[in-house]
Amino acid sequence: MRSISEIPSGALMKQLIGAILMRRDKNHYGWIVTLGCGIILFYSLGLGMNCFAVFIGPMIDTFGLTRTQGSSVASVLIIGGLLSMPAAGVLIRRFGARRTAFSAGICMAFAFLLFSISRDLAGCYIAAALFGIGYGAGSLIPVSVLMTNWFDSKRGFALGIATVGSGISTIIYPPLIALIIENYGLAAGFRFNFLNMLILSTVAFLLIRDDPRDVLLKPYGFIEPGAGDTGREPYSSSMKQAFQLRKYHMIMLAIFLLGLTITSTVTHISVVLTAGGHGSVFAAAMVSVFGFSMIVSKPLYGMLIDRFGVLKSTMVAYALLTFSYVSALLIGKADFASYTFVIFIGLGIPVASIGFPIWASALFGEKHISSIFPTFQIAFTVGGLIGSILPGLAADLTGSYQTVFWFFMIFLGMSFITARLAFRDRS
Repeated sequence: MRSISEIPSGALMKQLIGAILMRRDKNHYGWIVTLGCGIILFYSLGLGMNCFAVFIGPMIDTFGLTRTQGSSVASVLIIGGLLSMPAAGVLIRRFGARRTAFSAGICMAFAFLLFSISRDLAGCYIAAALFGIGYGAGSLIPVSVLMTNWFDSKRGFALGIATVGSGISTIIYPPLIALIIENYGLAAGFRFNFLNMLILSTVAFLLIRDDPRDVLLKPYGFIEPGAGDTGREPYSSSMKQAFQLRKYHMIMLAIFLLGLTITSTVTHISVVLTAGGHGSVFAAAMVSVFGFSMIVSKPLYGMLIDRFGVLKSTMVAYALLTFSYVSALLIGKADFASYTFVIFIGLGIPVASIGFPIWASALFGEKHISSIFPTFQIAFTVGGLIGSILPGLAADLTGSYQTVFWFFMIFLGMSFITARLAFRDRS
């Protein structure tokens, strides 16, 4: 046996860290990593993306923009995210998910600092593009990779806990940001976001480790080969191999169709309710109800995946979304419809935030998830961009926003069929 002096310093440090972090499963360090991932989604998806709508109105007033120009800033943000998503996998493979997420968090933070010193539309476009680049590479993609690395069992529940962070910040921050803007100006609101993101990204970086094996730990729920399992990675497809498979194109179509329906439904909750005869106060309250239902549903959906598997949990999510769209058609005709429309969309939406990483590992293995999962995010985002115009188009052509939900149910059915076929082919 070697003495301590004979052990390389790097290996000795890993052993010391591993000894400090080693716990029984119930106290496994993976749950600390889950907390760090929750913080990442708290500031990137929640504070950054979901709360950005709070800034659009004040930007229009401060810079003298048209409504179209104000909305276009958000579009530039989304496009920046689309452009950086393919690079996320490359960065994660080279530098690790931890450093990738941290660098992206700093990028998002300084984007808000740039917003605070912008004086015209061009400056806002540059800042929005910078934030989008950070968001695309530093949000759900590294979080999904980290959860895959750290959890062999209860991965769905861990993802559900992590994704709750975005819902919490979406509820907490909008009124606070609006109050700061009202009292201290638009630039102060942007600087508030800058400081929050700078601090939170640093905290997440300190909590997270890329892989349990880096510190001589094993993933939560790991089963030793020969003890009833053949190992952690029974199969895996590279991005090149996956692209040649029919199931890859089917699941991409299913995800695109989900983006087409879910994203535009969420962004039009308020206008659908007001068009159905409700007041703006009621509509705003129901948006909060949606946020709370989404917070509750994420860990529950993760537990559903862990308990019953990916196929049954997917069926439940699609059923909930279908009930939501049926309820949308009944708004103005049945008193309960407005409530079930909002609650069921909140209960079904975790199929995108939690389901997609599970789909990727179930269909193509875990080894190349950092390459394959970003393409899922791209398909969903492109679907959302295209779908965002459909409710308004339907309202202009037919005089009612509700008409679009007939098409959404058709798209949802097509999505379910193609997803089911993809999973049937996974053998």
